[in-house]
Amino acid sequence: MTPGFIRAHQRADGAFLSELLPDSGRSAESNGAVTALCLDAIWPQREDVQLDAGIAAALDYLESCETPDRPGHFCLYPGAARPTWMAEALPPELDATALIAVTLHRYGRRSLGDLQAIYREALVPVRLEQLTAASEPWHDYDVFGTWLVPDMLDNPVDVAANVNALVLLELLGQPMPEIPAIRLMLARALDWAGSSKERMQRLSPWHPEPVELLRALERAERLGVGGLGHMAAGLRQLDWVQADLAAEEPLALRGAGDGRHSWSCELLHELRRSEPGSGTVRRLRRVQ
Repeated sequence: MTPGFIRAHQRADGAFLSELLPDSGRSAESNGAVTALCLDAIWPQREDVQLDAGIAAALDYLESCETPDRPGHFCLYPGAARPTWMAEALPPELDATALIAVTLHRYGRRSLGDLQAIYREALVPVRLEQLTAASEPWHDYDVFGTWLVPDMLDNPVDVAANVNALVLLELLGQPMPEIPAIRLMLARALDWAGSSKERMQRLSPWHPEPVELLRALERAERLGVGGLGHMAAGLRQLDWVQADLAAEEPLALRGAGDGRHSWSCELLHELRRSEPGSGTVRRLRRVQ
């Protein structure tokens, strides 16, 4: 992917362009989780000097998503940049924190000690400690809730977000109860969902397109989390997964949890299509 195409999809605040997909239409936005995923996809080109300024600006944007009075807790947006359609600011969340923290570490902005503090102070307090009648069949103790709000009742569980958190945990290189818990939940969840796309959608409420669970598994495997390759390979054999991977238009990457708002990203879509084994990108569109 050319540096010019990448730079054309970067906003003034440093974030890579996301498209909000509400019921009423599309609008351009910035989003921390999506920007982190773009930086992950840009990683093989990180030494291109033409990308230095853009990468630095994107990393600055990710750091601005950190909650000022809660170090190591990250939101989808900087606190002062909440979109106008959002009635009130959302609390810091697991998926944004896991994606942003690992990305900042890989690009040299956070140390392993910083990741250890994030695990201890942000993630441990939202471990699932009880199962209720509302719990899904694949839920288990010691996996993480979505919102980084300690003692929150019925904190929803997103399987893809927990896979992203697993990357952070494995980087620390220490035995911890959440690692086997997440792996067990993942195995149970995939077994429950089988080949059904509708069931797969229930596993990750904040990821409206279930193919993103496959993407999370492949990213985790690529970043050193072993034992997930067979799960990803199994998903890639499903007809609906193959169709989604071959889609011409960007699919939703993240949702707002309200069932109405989600985000796509043309840059990430094209970066993924240009990966080895993904086919040749025939058409690149610039931001209008």
